[in-house]
Amino acid sequence: MSSRLAPKENLVYRVDIAADLNNDDGSGRIWAFLDEAQDPEGVEVGTLLVAGSEGAAAMCEVASLEPAADGGTIVHLRVLPGRVANYRDAAGRAVFRR
Repeated sequence: MSSRLAPKENLVYRVDIAADLNNDDGSGRIWAFLDEAQDPEGVEVGTLLVAGSEGAAAMCEVASLEPAADGGTIVHLRVLPGRVANYRDAAGRAVFRR
């Protein structure tokens, strides 16, 4: 059976950046604080990240970085279509060893 058609599994996600997936910044993007990223130095515009929490996560692209009033950095994320597992499966098919 195709993973696309498989029933949802009870998955626990390891996210790259903690974010509330329902917290829209007004432009249709979600946002997070850079200091909540697992690897803040690796967060750049265009980077693909898993964002959310252990119970709910999404593949996202970093759309922009913006200074926060407290001196930190706000990360604006564009949520990509599909489930995190679909991206893992696609990456697994694309990368192979000779």
